Amino acid sequence: MPRIQRFGKKTKKTAHVAVNKTNKTLESNLDVSVGDDEQNEISIEQNCSSKEYNPKGRRIVEIGYLFEQLIQINSHTSLFDCRMEYLIIIKEKKAGLNSTFELLCKMCGEKFTLETVRKDDNKMDINQEVVAGIMSTGAGYAQITTVLAYADIPPISLRLYELTHDQVCQWWEQTAKHCMIEAGKEEVEYAKRIGNVTSDGVPMIAVIADACWSKRSYGTNYNASSGAAAIVGQHSKKVLYSGVKNKYCLTCSRSASKRKEPPEHACCKNFSGPSTAMEAAIITEGFKSSLADHGLIYSHLIADGDASTYACIRNARPYENLTVAKVECKNHLLRNYCKALLALSTNTFYHIKGRKLLKEKYLKLRWGVDSSLKYWSGRDIPFTEKLTNIKMDIQNGHYHIFGDHSNCKPYFCKKKQ
Repeated sequence: MPRIQRFGKKTKKTAHVAVNKTNKTLESNLDVSVGDDEQNEISIEQNCSSKEYNPKGRRIVEIGYLFEQLIQINSHTSLFDCRMEYLIIIKEKKAGLNSTFELLCKMCGEKFTLETVRKDDNKMDINQEVVAGIMSTGAGYAQITTVLAYADIPPISLRLYELTHDQVCQWWEQTAKHCMIEAGKEEVEYAKRIGNVTSDGVPMIAVIADACWSKRSYGTNYNASSGAAAIVGQHSKKVLYSGVKNKYCLTCSRSASKRKEPPEHACCKNFSGPSTAMEAAIITEGFKSSLADHGLIYSHLIADGDASTYACIRNARPYENLTVAKVECKNHLLRNYCKALLALSTNTFYHIKGRKLLKEKYLKLRWGVDSSLKYWSGRDIPFTEKLTNIKMDIQNGHYHIFGDHSNCKPYFCKKKQ
């Protein structure tokens, strides 16, 4: 239902029309019968705010809701047989991208409100939705203002954008925490189902961890001011822990340059070491909090060849009676495997025919390793058993490719002799 507001206040300007008892023409035009007991004067009120307002540009509207309101307004009852053509816009109240128009019926004088978007406490409003969308693309206020300007839509103010931005960030953080808790429950259930638990009954899982930075280093310039890292469950492929490290705060930096104490603010600076240590710091924190957050032990770390992160985890010893094992991730495993095969194919110590044959077949060797990884990653068995089977397939790969299928498994090869 649209919000319909009736105004009964007297206006500033009032035209007093003296009506004589003998002026029957005026009585018939106004459809007012004047009796002997009534006063000889009638006050006809005119509102100065009834001046018509012409909106400029375009608006974002919820089309179905707009028609509902127009139908409701058009069906209002009065003594003057009012129609839609008698309505004029007299005011617009903008709240970012949401507009509320005030309409006036010129016949009966009744006022109505017309909203461009329906208000619902169970969903985001138009401002929150647009800000969340522009944030998800990595853009900001300058980009959203440019887009709205090209579309001839009145822009959202900077203050409202910042308030909405902070609110959306809080919602995202709360949602992320909830999703990580649910992911932890899924990993616990899976570990218990396959029997991958300690002697005390604590579930153990393998996790994947990696980090990113605010700028690329290109192998030489490791001075990014911000870095983020995440720990993902190997089974669920869902995030179990995430963290951000910042070395710079704009408010603190400006205050320091002026030799003043920084004002009260939400300081984002939480790291003072080298940028290369951000990954190790965040992932180690995730390992330390695994028992408190999820009741899980991260027994195996699947990651790239960065030895500093694994060394930091081992030194921290997040679990009393267990040492975390390191497993090379698939991408780095295949890259190093192919690099070693190509190095053999160019080593003149070996015969030219063997080197040519290896260069022709090395991609098939890579395909065999990839196939084994895909097969065993979907099996519901403990992670240590998966590693053992994958290792056996890798060791048997060159026999399979060069025609010896005596040790091939049925899932790996159908040409077993």
